[in-house]
Formats: sequence, structure tokens, C-alpha cells
Amino acid sequence: MNIEWDVKTITAGDYSVELDISEKMWKNFLEKVYNPELAATKLSQFRKYLQNELENNFSRLPDLGFEDQRVERIKISMLTFAFDNADLINLLKQRGLAIKLEKYDKMREINKKIDELKQKNLEKYNRPVTAFLTFENEEGLNRCKAYKNTVTANEFADIRTLLD
Repeated sequence: MNIEWDVKTITAGDYSVELDISEKMWKNFLEKVYNPELAATKLSQFRKYLQNELENNFSRLPDLGFEDQRVERIKISMLTFAFDNADLINLLKQRGLAIKLEKYDKMREINKKIDELKQKNLEKYNRPVTAFLTFENEEGLNRCKAYKNTVTANEFADIRTLLD
């Protein structure tokens, strides 16, 4: 019964994709787009930039016919980042357990490790490595999935380089 419900129900996951964010893409953003004088953080500026670029570029691609009416503008309804910080998260979990068990010496030991990791890897922890994109409709999802096959003309070269 659960499988039948899942097959018949449309969820956000049905319109979502994972996009790897290369180091080159992040560096290009920092060098060419990021404005440290704005009140917005690097991450919020990157989110706005990436979403705008992807929506503009996917909107320029040919309509694939997944909707009843032609879609003029592809929209991303949600964009969430993931980071390469599993080692830090694991230490935070260990610290939480030490606090729960009232092992405060262990907590202080773990705090030192956390501080060392943060000092050593701050840039790494603050660079998004993956974006999860949720599109408003099936057309957007499929244009995104098909972009590598669809984008061959020189006029779309900026899409290829954006997503390198």
C-alpha cells in the first residue's frame, strides 16, 4: 500500500536534482561576482547568483513539452547547499554525547579538536560542494537533466562553463 501511495503521489523529491559545485565554479564566483561590500554573505550571494544563472540558462533551452502549456520561464523553488564537513559534524555529535553523559573533560578535549579543525579547514567548510535544486515543474527538472545533451551550440557555452 505504501508503494502504491508513493507512486501516485508527487513530492518535492520528484522535481529535485543534485548539482555538484566544482572548485572552479566557486572560484569563478568569488573572483568575478562576489561583492564583499554588500551586506549579504558569500553564501547568500552565491545562492542568488547560481539560481538566477540556472533559471536564465534553462529558460533559454528548447521547450521539452513536459507541461500542457509552454513554459516561458524555468523556476527553481528551492536551492539548498551541502558542505564537505562530515568530520566536524561527527565531532559535534561526540561533544553532544559527552555533554549528555556529563563527561566534561571529554567535552573540553573534543572542543579543542573542533577548534583546530575550524582553524585548519575554515575555507573548506564554508565552500558549498553540492546544491540540491527543486524545480517548480517537470519541465524545469527535465531541462536540467538534459542540459548536457541539449547544450551543444556555441550560444549556450556559458551554461557549460557555469556548471564545470
